[in-house]
Amino acid sequence: MLRTTTAALLATVAIGSMAGAGAHTFLVARGASYLSDDPRVCVNCHIMREQFDGWSHATHHALATCNDCHLPHDGLLHKLFVKASNGYHHGAAFTLQD
Repeated sequence: MLRTTTAALLATVAIGSMAGAGAHTFLVARGASYLSDDPRVCVNCHIMREQFDGWSHATHHALATCNDCHLPHDGLLHKLFVKASNGYHHGAAFTLQD
């Protein structure tokens, strides 16, 4: 019985730690902003500043956002999947410096 209680406690602490770290990262990285169509989200990562500045000075900035050209329009789930996939790949490339 003691082993079961200890294992359950360790599992609870591990899961709680991972959930806490994930929530903290989501808040610090402004994760909810990535669910919007706001073009300023593109500059949450400083590496996109040049692209954002180019878009904001272009004539079409009043007509189209980043998502209008860079995401599919065939359904919300596909759009969110592509956003998540792009975010993962951009985050990995930035973190690993490749």
